[in-house]
Amino acid sequence: MIKSNRMFGVTAAGIAAVLGLSGCGASQAGSPEGDAAVPDTAVMVLPSLPDNLTIFPYGGNASQAVLTGLGSQLANYEVACENPVPGKVAGKLAESIELSDDLKSIEVKLRPLKSQAGNTLSTDDVIWSFTEYGFVVQPVLKSSFARSGYDVDNLITKIDDSTFRFNLKSFQSNALDALQNPLAYIYDSTEAMSHATAEDPVAQKWLFTNLADYSGWELSSFSPGESLTVTADPDWGGGDRVVSKVAVQSVPDDTTRQQLLETGEAQVAVGFQPSQFRALSEKPGIDILECASLNMDNLMFSTREAPLDDVRVRTALSMAINREELVKGAYSDYATPAVSSFNKAFGFGEYGDAYTYDPEKAKQLLAEAGYPDGFELVLTYSPTRPGPVTAKSSVLVQSMLAEIGVDVKLELITSPTQMTDIMYQTHLYQSALYGEPVAMADPAWLTYVKFGESPNNSGTFWTSPELLELLAEASSTPADNKEKRDTLFQRIAEIGDTEVPLIELVETPYVIATNGMTTGIPMPNGQLAWSSFGK
Repeated sequence: MIKSNRMFGVTAAGIAAVLGLSGCGASQAGSPEGDAAVPDTAVMVLPSLPDNLTIFPYGGNASQAVLTGLGSQLANYEVACENPVPGKVAGKLAESIELSDDLKSIEVKLRPLKSQAGNTLSTDDVIWSFTEYGFVVQPVLKSSFARSGYDVDNLITKIDDSTFRFNLKSFQSNALDALQNPLAYIYDSTEAMSHATAEDPVAQKWLFTNLADYSGWELSSFSPGESLTVTADPDWGGGDRVVSKVAVQSVPDDTTRQQLLETGEAQVAVGFQPSQFRALSEKPGIDILECASLNMDNLMFSTREAPLDDVRVRTALSMAINREELVKGAYSDYATPAVSSFNKAFGFGEYGDAYTYDPEKAKQLLAEAGYPDGFELVLTYSPTRPGPVTAKSSVLVQSMLAEIGVDVKLELITSPTQMTDIMYQTHLYQSALYGEPVAMADPAWLTYVKFGESPNNSGTFWTSPELLELLAEASSTPADNKEKRDTLFQRIAEIGDTEVPLIELVETPYVIATNGMTTGIPMPNGQLAWSSFGK
């Protein structure tokens, strides 16, 4: 429903009051001569914000936006807007990161950065952030580092206060990639531990609503799930920011976010319906940044029970979906049809018939599997992930599957935390519209996320011994041996395309709308570093 101007005025005023935006000045810093001034404050509106500032409990895209935006990780990818496969991993909090010649360790030299409390980044902070805090409160972080080849029981050898070695148990091709994961967050352990108690020995409750890190941002205010404001720390030591203040607001309603951007109340906005991005691109003063990505929106299956334990059924569901119509009807052409279980940018090839639209063949497969009249299917979806597009894509998928006799019951989950819990913890879903943000862009990691041991990250409960053997070999092969790795991944893609434990629907770009504020390039997980605002 379109909101009236009167209703919008109240909403905008409320947001301005929360963020303290009245009378925001403008700065010429970072603006080429003749260009409009860049505001001192960058206001960013998102569909949702997390209810805490820590790596656990994790709120999916909402937590990613904050953890990536602040940016207190050791490393970043070197990225380019036109290339969905990122370049090398480069230091962020780290001055240098070097993989040893024998592939058994990674030596890291830290930059002399200051936290909000004035403490200097140290090896002890890194040790605490992983072994005493992160690995304890967030099991996914520990398992992902183990999967990336790290010796998680003997993680770090300290050389001095600013130099250390990560110890590798076995080389994995995504070892360096793991250091830029949003979950691999580095805290000021001295400040955090000053708030520890006997009941809370790692100060988790305090960290929920406070910052103790090396992001270079000071926390001005945080209203869990609603708003967050940070200011640039002049004593950080990591370089100047163009904007001195970033105000982030949760605005679940798409129309209100659009109006805030159009009127200039917000400078950066994401998470629109694709049709809104299309409309915004025609508005004066609005810029649309569209960057290639490795993201794919998919349809997940829990393969533990009939009928989804039958590959013929899963293949039929895939063949019943007209991806071209899905791109037009739900994505307003801000997507391309998936043709395989991997993004086309990898070049691993296309195999089998599952990605060919053929409803008659789909009906035949259902009949062969014992379901000539179809069956009931619960489809879980959430606007928080993969995004608001699910409001349309869920209905279109429901309609397409009805053509082959599948009666789809839609189950809407509005909470990002609840959706994350369903997909990663309880696995209480039959099928789900989903999308896995690219935490690590190495295809070996993506293979693990899609097809890893049961139950994997998304709980499909499907497994293939052959695929796991291929993955182990690909993971232990350095990236510069491209010919061997491509051959292995081509076979992995063939298994994914023909066994279809999940089906990819579309490939989506990263799309960001701005008004008077340049933003830099999105990270591979689609989020923006706030330090790039105005640059």
